[in-house]
This record gives sequence, C-alpha cells and structure tokens, in this order.
Amino acid sequence: MSMGRLLLVRHAPTDANRASIYAGRVDDDLAVDATDFVERTTDYLSGVGVARIVSSPQRRAILSARGLSTMLGLELEIEHALAEMEMGPWTGRTGAEIALQFPREWNLWREDPRRVAFGQFEGLAAVERRVTGWLQTLSMTVEGNIACFTHETVIKVLLSWSLGAGSRCYRSLIVPNCGVSSLVWDGSGWRVFSVNEFAPILK
Repeated sequence: MSMGRLLLVRHAPTDANRASIYAGRVDDDLAVDATDFVERTTDYLSGVGVARIVSSPQRRAILSARGLSTMLGLELEIEHALAEMEMGPWTGRTGAEIALQFPREWNLWREDPRRVAFGQFEGLAAVERRVTGWLQTLSMTVEGNIACFTHETVIKVLLSWSLGAGSRCYRSLIVPNCGVSSLVWDGSGWRVFSVNEFAPILK
C-alpha cells in the first residue's frame, strides 16, 4: 500500500474571519475577494496527486472545495467529523465581546484553551476525540493524497495531536485561510509532514 498524505486545508476567508468573529457552525458565505484564494489553492492542490476530496459540512468549507472537485472530476465527500468546533454562546461574537460577557472563560481560553468547555461550547478535547476518531478509520485504508477542507480549530488540534502535544501547542500554530498543512500515516501513527506548505496570504 502506498503512503498517502492527509492534506489539511483551511477554508477561504469570510467576512467573519476579517472581523475576528467566532463563526462556529454558522453557514456563512465566502468573502467577496475569496475567489482568488480558492483559485490559487485549487491550482496548487491539483498538482499534488489528490485522489479524494473531503469537506466539513459548513458552507464555507464546501465552497472552498468545489473548484478542486470540479477540476479533478472527484466526488466531494462531506465528513461531519471535520466540522468547526461548536461555539455555543460565543457564536457570532468578537473576542472583545466574549471577554466582556464571559471573562472567566475567555481568560482561560487565552491561557489554557483545552480547559474551556461549558454548556453548548464543545471545547478542544471533544474536537480532538471526534477528529482523531475519524483519523483512525483512515489509518489502514489511506492510499493517495486526501484533501480535507476544514477549519482553523480542527487543523490546529490535529497538528498538535500528531506532534504528541495534545493541545499544548495550540496557540503557537498559525493556520491562515487556504493554508495547506499535512499529515502522513507511517504504518504506526500519524505524523506531521508539513505546516503551511502552501498559503496564499503569504505570497
């Protein structure tokens, strides 16, 4: 069996991203200038041997993935394990607004994000359980490269987990819109192969 890569692609920019709003699972559209991001990322991914395309169910991820699906003639699969973290009462609010309304939780989020989980706020530990659970279903079947269009939180959690750091390095990772990072299965575990190997915002 060939050793494929899991290409982790953050969706293209949205107005919420630009306004530093925690969108959570809101189905927002891409920003008006997102087309350039999508086209450049599609061009890059079309040349790295993608054999399968999987997307979060959020609209912004699906819209970011459609161009590659069309170009390569591959089905766009929806995977709920790749969904953005459920933000609960933080959804639709900026960090400044959250800090005012949830000061204790916000301070903890800035200091030790793994410890934040309350009410409808999913939390990083729960995100890690669902996305790594999905990864384990791929471990013995991955052939070729799989492009996974998902979200900042999911990608940072997967990179941290693959490094064996849990979420301890979560705040040290930068994942720009349309940034492409990757994991590889080496027969015994998932390893980090690249971080932001491609990122249109850096060009």
